[in-house]
Amino acid sequence: MLQSLFVELVGTFVFINVIFQFAAKEWGAFAIGLALTAVVLFGGAVSGGHYNPAVSVAMFVAQKIDAASLCGYIAMQLLGGILAWAMYTHKLIPSV
Repeated sequence: MLQSLFVELVGTFVFINVIFQFAAKEWGAFAIGLALTAVVLFGGAVSGGHYNPAVSVAMFVAQKIDAASLCGYIAMQLLGGILAWAMYTHKLIPSV
């Protein structure tokens, strides 16, 4: 379970960072789609590759994950998004 939570944290962090960096660019949609594909391919076998609380809730409703996993996944996804936002707003990662 700890591995799954870590994968959700890192995958969400990477995905949200790419959104912040490339959303306003002409080819931003391609970069965002590529980032989502990459994090799902690299982490999907470990955590299921949710990276979005809505996906985690859908998996819970479909009874694919339990309530403890749902809470952990959502917590890690929120933390990953907050860390990505903090890095972006504090310019810890150079803009592209």
